[in-house]
Amino acid sequence: GGQALQRPVVEGSLPDGFEPTAGPMGRAELVAYAPERVEIQTESAAAGLLVLADAYYPGWVATVDGEEAPVLTANYLFRGVAVPAGEHTVVMRYRSDGWKRGLLVSLLGFALILLLFVVSGQTRRMGR
Repeated sequence: GGQALQRPVVEGSLPDGFEPTAGPMGRAELVAYAPERVEIQTESAAAGLLVLADAYYPGWVATVDGEEAPVLTANYLFRGVAVPAGEHTVVMRYRSDGWKRGLLVSLLGFALILLLFVVSGQTRRMGR
């Protein structure tokens, strides 16, 4: 007997017109794997959901053949990407925006210090 394929639980919305089938699974080959970048070659006769057994975390972005694709939460914990039928290259990259927030906080702090020096200098001149 064969195994019955379960449809994954997906958080978020699938692309318009995307309807994965419960037919035979295609092929997914891991081309490159690094902590912040994963590349996978896929081939399937029907549209499907590529699910990586890596934890979903905000900041992951994906492309399918260079076109931006949403990263979905699959089966409550994992990263998933909708992939159309055919052969495709899927790349997932981790893009943390934390450095942007850190830079903004640093710049605001620097501006505040500069403002305090200017105000302090003007107050001293007025007091003489």
